[in-house]
Amino acid sequence: MYRLKLHSPLHIGSNHNYTAMQYLQYINDDELYIYPMDTVIQHLEDEQQIWEFTKFLEKNPQQNSREANTIDLQQMLNKKMVSDTLYDAVASKATVKFPLEKREIAATLKTMNRPYIPGGTIKGMIRTALVYAYAREHMNAAQLESLLKFDAHKRNNKTDLFLWISSNFNERPNIMADCFRFVHIPDVALEGDLGVVLEKITTQKAVSGNDNAIEVILPGAVTEPFTIQLDTRGIAAAKAGAIKDKHRTIEFNSKLLAMLTEEKMCQALADYFEAVADVDQLYWEDSRSVHKNFGDLHTKMDEWRDENSRQQPMVRLGKSTGYLWHTIGALFMDTKHKQIADRNLDRFLSDSRPKFRPNSLDEYPKSRKFVEISKMDGFDLLGFAQLEQVK
Repeated sequence: MYRLKLHSPLHIGSNHNYTAMQYLQYINDDELYIYPMDTVIQHLEDEQQIWEFTKFLEKNPQQNSREANTIDLQQMLNKKMVSDTLYDAVASKATVKFPLEKREIAATLKTMNRPYIPGGTIKGMIRTALVYAYAREHMNAAQLESLLKFDAHKRNNKTDLFLWISSNFNERPNIMADCFRFVHIPDVALEGDLGVVLEKITTQKAVSGNDNAIEVILPGAVTEPFTIQLDTRGIAAAKAGAIKDKHRTIEFNSKLLAMLTEEKMCQALADYFEAVADVDQLYWEDSRSVHKNFGDLHTKMDEWRDENSRQQPMVRLGKSTGYLWHTIGALFMDTKHKQIADRNLDRFLSDSRPKFRPNSLDEYPKSRKFVEISKMDGFDLLGFAQLEQVK
């Protein structure tokens, strides 16, 4: 059994935003109360309130536009557009240490008003680490060069890369050859406090003006215990070449199948975290003037390195875990592979998106996403947790 314990804020995107008509902020207490829109509507108790609310919506049809939010929930209550009984309704409570000023808030994923992590997100976390581990241990020079030249339109898709390796580097892989079909992880609920922070994009020279507010689960939260279920019969059948698709045997990568054990997956996660920490700390060394609390971040990463182990690895998941070529970049920072990367770097980066195009491997990745808790607290990292073993 395992559980995830958060060491930094976590945001799992839900494709849903809270507008200013759905929250009440109490700045002096650093508190925010968030109400689902249907709850707000349920507290329109008379025809006058319904008419006023409908009239407002007609004037502001695009509720996902910040400019449309010319009125907030507190103003609606003050104008008696919504009944005072809303104050007693059940709402999500979050900590926020800056004025929202009618910003929209990107909601984190919830079910029944409770945050959770999809099993697919946890699988993706492990899949990325296995790509890194497999490439380090098993890829020859030609395969590594092919990895760097992986089709540009697939370069953002870590799943496509895993499938390419899983199907023995078939350029047109059968989706049935995905080794992760034998790994099953359930959705897991999180117990902990919510907060709202500002998302910041930084380079080594500047911090962007991006002030998007996002809802996060705060450090210290833990998931309910869960299992990593391995279909051992399926894995054995795949190794024996006994799985067919329309009477044709599906060819799996036997070396990758051999890595589908809990021990080896945890080992891959721990090793990949060390690579991520190496790249990030090198990046911060060149950007001290930008990050006002650089020393705090560096110290925090050193502490996490001390806690990282192959039994209880540190991991990163959720929003801002990096593009596919960031993972590839971490791999090729390794001295063993750097000569191959140097020969192919220009071609590999030639059609990358400009803002993510580094001049050398030492800049992988060229930008980072942080979150700002408040002006005084500075930046924090996003999405770091520890996979703990529990009885």
